[in-house]
Amino acid sequence: MLDEVERVTDNIIMINKGKKIIDGHVDNIKAQHYRYIIKFATETDAVKDFLTRDSQLIRVLQQDSEWLVVAHNPLEERLKELGGEILETPATSLENVFMDYCSLENHHGK
Repeated sequence: MLDEVERVTDNIIMINKGKKIIDGHVDNIKAQHYRYIIKFATETDAVKDFLTRDSQLIRVLQQDSEWLVVAHNPLEERLKELGGEILETPATSLENVFMDYCSLENHHGK
């Protein structure tokens, strides 16, 4: 029902397991949430290190030979440096934001 919330409110607070995970104006939250579908030519040690340790990342999930990478900041340049091809930049919704922060799948957190 977050799509409905997005239509009727300006500011939100998201809580997961009793902990505030994010709050602010809906437009600002979405503007600071970058989603990429990426394919890497080769998964080098630098790529693996980036995908598992970079503090900008919110969520990383492998889907066959592609990766969903979600970050606090734009990553286009960094991904290109690592040999990544950006296949898609999916739209961001409040539902995406909530799922990215609360998913247990390879979750990086804040």
